[in-house]
Amino acid sequence: MGIIKEFKEFAMRGNVLDMAVGVVVGGAFGKIVTSLVNNIIMPPFGVLLGGIDFSDFFIPLSTEHVESLAEAKAAGIPVIAYGSFLNTVIEFLIIAFAIFMVLKQLNRFLPKPEADRPNRETTARQIARNFGETFVTFFKKPHIASALAFMLLYRLPEAMCLKIVPPFLLDSVDNGGLGLTTAEVGIANGTVGVIALLAGGIIGGIAIAKWGLKKCLWPMALSLTLPCVLYCVLAILQPQNFTLVCTAIAVEQFGYGFGFTAFMLYLIYFSQGENKTSHYAFCTAFMALGMMIPGMAAGWIYDTLNTVNIFGGNGSPGYINFFWWIMLSCVATFIAVKCIHVAPHFGMKAAESKKLEKKELSIESPKEEEL
Repeated sequence: MGIIKEFKEFAMRGNVLDMAVGVVVGGAFGKIVTSLVNNIIMPPFGVLLGGIDFSDFFIPLSTEHVESLAEAKAAGIPVIAYGSFLNTVIEFLIIAFAIFMVLKQLNRFLPKPEADRPNRETTARQIARNFGETFVTFFKKPHIASALAFMLLYRLPEAMCLKIVPPFLLDSVDNGGLGLTTAEVGIANGTVGVIALLAGGIIGGIAIAKWGLKKCLWPMALSLTLPCVLYCVLAILQPQNFTLVCTAIAVEQFGYGFGFTAFMLYLIYFSQGENKTSHYAFCTAFMALGMMIPGMAAGWIYDTLNTVNIFGGNGSPGYINFFWWIMLSCVATFIAVKCIHVAPHFGMKAAESKKLEKKELSIESPKEEEL
């Protein structure tokens, strides 16, 4: 009941409600902009160009002749739909300009803090020196080696999984995949998976607020890595039940959302101190590097493992071997978690932290009396 109460308090906070309102209004505004582009801005351009519809501009990547983009899509002909892309770019520019004008007018009425003033005495040499000092102090932080290992290795299994899971879902059963359609993959990953991911992240935040990052670190690392075994099961069994596939993806994404909370909190923890904003930016750069390098190697690893039939059978061994390799790579995550240093109370709510401190003092007091 305590978790339910805390979740209710979280959901009813003013900033969460404001964000929800912003999402709804933003979605409605997006529809207005789309209508503005398609129905008001683009038709005059089409008239000037002889009645041409911009959204129908495309380059077919086939020798088969088609008259329109809709006809090409219906026939399954690959195309470069640069007209649709042009419409999207115009929509983006309109949205960006509208937001810019709103913020520009809003800033005229908002009070500015004293710290938010231009420093006219700052020179280019001072900026370069400050950057250099910030860079050096980051790499002089305590436990920098274990911190960098954590940033690079904590998401190693997920970094490789992200590149191979989409083709695995779409690939035919004969090639070792699940044979889902593009629409089914969109539902499984884009709807079910995203909802589970958000739920995992929210519950992860509540857990850390109650017990702190240090206590939650191992459970979250396990939840991030171990659900990847579900892809091993899917690759071996190749179920054709879409509900079963969605359930497996939901469990894996929930675990990822829950475990990723610890990762982001650790970046905040490690960035504390002077120049914390710049140091957090460095942390996110290493976070991106930790996703980019394994992702680059994922395809090569899959192709290599696809040539070795480790578990027997007549089907393509690539996906089965690859997902078992993912499970093996979880060892790197566990080593990285074992090596990092985290303060016991970091991430806790102030009330929970005080309770824990009082409990620790009450335990230590009898020991002192005995001495």
